[in-house]
Amino acid sequence: MLNRDTVKISKEIIKTTTDLSRMDTDKINPFTFSVFIRVLPWFYYVFVLFFFTGCVTNQKEGYSLKNRIRLESEAAVKKQQDDERQRKAISLFNNGFQLINNDPISANALYREGIMLMPDRWEAYYNLGITYMKLHDYERAIKEYSNALKYNAPQLKVYNAIGVTYQSMGKNGDAIKYFKKALSLERSPIIIMNIANIYQNIGQTEESIKFYHQIETVDNSNLPLHNNIGILKYKMGDFKGARDEFNKALEKGGENIEVLYYQAQTLLMLEEYENALNVYKKIAAKYPADPAPYINMGIIYEIYLGDMAKAYDNYTAYIKNGGGETKDVESWIEVVKARMAKKEEQ
Repeated sequence: MLNRDTVKISKEIIKTTTDLSRMDTDKINPFTFSVFIRVLPWFYYVFVLFFFTGCVTNQKEGYSLKNRIRLESEAAVKKQQDDERQRKAISLFNNGFQLINNDPISANALYREGIMLMPDRWEAYYNLGITYMKLHDYERAIKEYSNALKYNAPQLKVYNAIGVTYQSMGKNGDAIKYFKKALSLERSPIIIMNIANIYQNIGQTEESIKFYHQIETVDNSNLPLHNNIGILKYKMGDFKGARDEFNKALEKGGENIEVLYYQAQTLLMLEEYENALNVYKKIAAKYPADPAPYINMGIIYEIYLGDMAKAYDNYTAYIKNGGGETKDVESWIEVVKARMAKKEEQ
C-alpha cells in the first residue's frame, strides 16, 4: 500500500513527463533530452536510419542511371559519327588509288581530303607521296613518305621509296644511303638491283657488278641479273665474262631479243664469227621484219667469211625491210656485186 509521500513522488514524475512532451525542444535541458531519447524504443532508431539511408541511396542511384544513359547515348552518337567519317575516308582513298597513274592531281586531292577524316592510315601518306612523286614534287613526296613511318608503315617499303625519289632527283649519294638502310632490314633483290643500277649509271662498274652478284645469292632466278652483269663486263672489255653471262641469261629467260643482240656483238668481239652469225639467224627467224640482223649478217658474210652472194642477199633484205642509211648499204652492194663479177671472170 502506497503512503502519501510515494503518491506525491509518482504524481511529480507524471507531471514532469507530461510537461516535457509539451516543451519547446530549444528549451529542453540537454541532459533531460538525452534521457528522453534513450527511453524511446530501439526499433524507432532502426526505422529512421533505414528510411533516410534508403532515400539517399535511391537518389544516388537515380543520378547514376541518368548519367549512364546520357554517356551511353553520347558514345553511340560519337561511334556513328566516327563510322561515317571512316566510310567516307576509305571511299576517298579507294578513289584516289584508282587515279594515281592517270590523274595524280585528282588522286592527290582525294588523299589529302581523306587524311583530314582519317589521319592514322600509313597507306594514305605513302600513296600521297607517290602522287607527289608523279607530279615531280620530290621534296613533298619524301615528307609524306616520312609521315607514313609515324603510323607504322613498313620501313623497308618507305626507305626504298625515298631512295627512288632521291635517285630521280639525281642525288645518288642520298639514294644509295636509303637503299642500304632498306637493305639492312631485308636483302631484297629489287633493292640490291637499285643500288647496282646507280653504281652502273655513275660509272662505278666494279661496285655495280659486286651488287649484281649479291642478287644471284638471294634470287638466282632473277632474269635481268645476268644480262646486266654481261653488259657491264662487255663495257669493261671482259668479253668472255660477258659471253658467259649472256648465255646464262638466255638459259633462264629464253631467247630475249635484247640479250641475243648483246650476245652476238660479244661473239664478234671474240672473233667467233660463225657463232655470231647463228645468233643473228635466230633473231631474223624470230623477228623477220627487223632489218638489223640482215645488215649484220651481210657484214659477217662479206668481211669475215668472204661469201659475197650471201652478203648481197642480206644487204638487199636489209633495204627491203626498211633499214636506214640505205646509201651506204647500196654502195656496199655495188662492191659485193663487183667482187662477185670478178670471181666469175676468174
